Amino acid sequence: MPKDEEIAKSMNLSLEEYYKFLESIKGVTFIDIENFKQKIPNLEEEDIFEFIAGDKKENPFEKYTLKELQERLEKALEYLSEKERLVLALYYYEGLTMKEIAKILNYTESRISQIHNQAILKLRSILNK
Repeated sequence: MPKDEEIAKSMNLSLEEYYKFLESIKGVTFIDIENFKQKIPNLEEEDIFEFIAGDKKENPFEKYTLKELQERLEKALEYLSEKERLVLALYYYEGLTMKEIAKILNYTESRISQIHNQAILKLRSILNK
């Protein structure tokens, strides 16, 4: 995986401009509903959120698809830096806010948000291959 500096250089941006760019696109949706529909075509859109939350009905195909997605995500996490993995773990697993993570890691809240968004973008690009 390329480093931040390499990405910024290839985009003809300074590192600071690159981080600002990442900040500007942080509103990207984390769950791609269309991608979900493609992987599980018989699942109605209104049922997707219920499905994600853990619908009690066990469909072997859906269970397999989720297991496969989980395995792909675990492998994709290996491509993230230690800092990116830490931010994601603190945010999603520990349930900390960006502000709390910033205090723990001695960064600004804005920088934590940038690291988070960068990690999400990397994961998306890896998982969409």
